Amino acid sequence: MNWTEAQTYCRKTYTDLATIENSEEVNQLNKTVSASGTQQDPEFVYVNKSMNWSSAQRYCRENFTDLATVRNDAENQEIGNLISENLAWIEFRKLDISSL
Repeated sequence: MNWTEAQTYCRKTYTDLATIENSEEVNQLNKTVSASGTQQDPEFVYVNKSMNWSSAQRYCRENFTDLATVRNDAENQEIGNLISENLAWIEFRKLDISSL
């Protein structure tokens, strides 16, 4: 695929292409990809710290892999079970779990 086709596929199937900014992020990405080249089931971590989206993204990229990406209802519920507050940063938006 060319870049545009890959981006379209990833946005349709997942969220987007991965953005790699340094060698540490390459290492983190490699940890999440199995030998077959498919992404493993994600592990979600709740961080009980108030911050804006860009700070949350930076914190997650420095300490984990990235902000969570919710791909289905099961992952949505799993994240909802981790969160003790009503709002959390997920991908590019806040998740309001008060309705879960």
